[in-house]
Amino acid sequence: TVYAELDMQPVRATLGNDAFIWVGTDIDGRAGVDSVAIRAGVDVTTTELADKLSNIETIDLSAAGSNHILGGLTLADVVTITGRNNGTLTIMGDEDDHVELSRGSNWSGGAVNNDGYLVYTSGTVTLLIDEEMAANISYVA
Repeated sequence: TVYAELDMQPVRATLGNDAFIWVGTDIDGRAGVDSVAIRAGVDVTTTELADKLSNIETIDLSAAGSNHILGGLTLADVVTITGRNNGTLTIMGDEDDHVELSRGSNWSGGAVNNDGYLVYTSGTVTLLIDEEMAANISYVA
């Protein structure tokens, strides 16, 4: 058995592109294209994400194991997370990961683009979900 000690320190966002690890605390990506990685085997709710994340363009669920975004991602959640009324949120993941979308947000689309993402739109907001997750996208009330 090999053990490693990891000393993680809080890091402030820059005006450039930043990558963060979700530990449940507030993250404001500020400017740039910013991503938040969800640790392996973690379930998060859309409420947690919308309450804690701002100015984030990518949520990465691809850590080993099964990760879930629960509670039905809404248009309002995406606007809050990205900080833009016409924002695009990208969700990266694999066949072990799951995303719940809100029926009430009238997400339309689901076709795969040239970059390998399922494209959903609602109003002026775009949601890109890794096509490897296609079998694990569901709708909730």
